[in-house]
Amino acid sequence: MKNRNLIHPLTKAITFVFTALGGAVLSVPNSASAAATFVDSVGALNPNPSNLAIVEVGNTSLAAARILVSTAFTGGYGGVVDFQQQFQGGTFQNAPSSINGVDIATDSANPLNVTTSSSGSAGNLVASGPVVFSFYRSDAITAGSVVTNDNIDSNTNQGANIISGGYKSRDPIAAGTSVTGSVLFAPPAAPLPDGIGGTAGTSGGYMGITGAASPATLVFDTTPLGFFGITALPRGSSRDTLITLTQRPIGGGANIFVPIGTTTLVTTSAVFFGQAADPGYEIIGATITNPNFGGQNRYDDLAFIAIPETSSAMLGLLGGMALLRRRRA
Repeated sequence: MKNRNLIHPLTKAITFVFTALGGAVLSVPNSASAAATFVDSVGALNPNPSNLAIVEVGNTSLAAARILVSTAFTGGYGGVVDFQQQFQGGTFQNAPSSINGVDIATDSANPLNVTTSSSGSAGNLVASGPVVFSFYRSDAITAGSVVTNDNIDSNTNQGANIISGGYKSRDPIAAGTSVTGSVLFAPPAAPLPDGIGGTAGTSGGYMGITGAASPATLVFDTTPLGFFGITALPRGSSRDTLITLTQRPIGGGANIFVPIGTTTLVTTSAVFFGQAADPGYEIIGATITNPNFGGQNRYDDLAFIAIPETSSAMLGLLGGMALLRRRRA
């Protein structure tokens, strides 16, 4: 089972580095099958089929973000990455178990590329159309002469504590299907809805953080954003989250680092982190940490609105709704 909960004690590094003695340090992914991955996105943010309580953190409310992201999705410059696997109606590769997904987004050469459309038949959908958002995880662990890249993946062992998706449907509300159920995960990664045997309690997909848990640094400097959002899921424990955005001046200059609110405990409620870029800046990264070292949280519904289309569309909508800047203690 992958380590998602501990701070790894070894040195953190990024991709390929050289030691002080001039010796090369080899960079390798956690998975031998690492490659660029293509997935689609959806327009619905946090449909919340389980009716969880959702705490809101950041300068953009969930209500405003839902409208903004839906508008951006329709316009082809934004959406929501829902981490649903193919057997669930999504486009993420099916995993061989409910808790260990396929390692993706290992480095800049193997990013997660996101589109706004898909093609194919039910259970075999694949992403299609142009890539509108791309990101990877830049963290890695150095052990001797080897650097192992950290990743993310899609997992389905969250039970009913989900804010989107179902165990065999991308939209359980509209489809009238259950949020959780039994699934037979048959190698090689071919899960089938079972209902009798298999793995019980399988639910909608979520983003798992593999390897070292904190920090988890997501980089999207090739497709900068005007808005970033993600939701931490309750998991029967009390774990804290702090998300810090890296923002780059659109006109050039030094980057700034902007936290989304403050360190927030995720206990029995989901927590939505939503942040629009500061005026004149674009978001090029998000670093997720757990400052109190209680273990990393699980996340779902990564919402994005791309630059440059966002500059006028997003800010205009937010201004009209008077919901742009929400200060929180």
